[in-house]
Amino acid sequence: MAMVPTAEPGEEENFFPKPLLTGSIYIFMKDVDALWETVKNKATIKTSICDREYWMRDFSITDNNGYEIVFGEDISNH
Repeated sequence: MAMVPTAEPGEEENFFPKPLLTGSIYIFMKDVDALWETVKNKATIKTSICDREYWMRDFSITDNNGYEIVFGEDISNH
């Protein structure tokens, strides 16, 4: 038998409110270009891949909850 959360009388119908985040999630990685090639036609792109002035090569997507997830690679040694 599975346990499922239920609302108590008087509580709103939506037991799990939509999560809120006021920033973005930044994931540091290697070979960001390979990931870009994999997801560029499958995800909702927020910013295209580019070398940034802060010595990162990155891009961002919007996930199914509306959060921005940034994938970046350090390029300060190039």
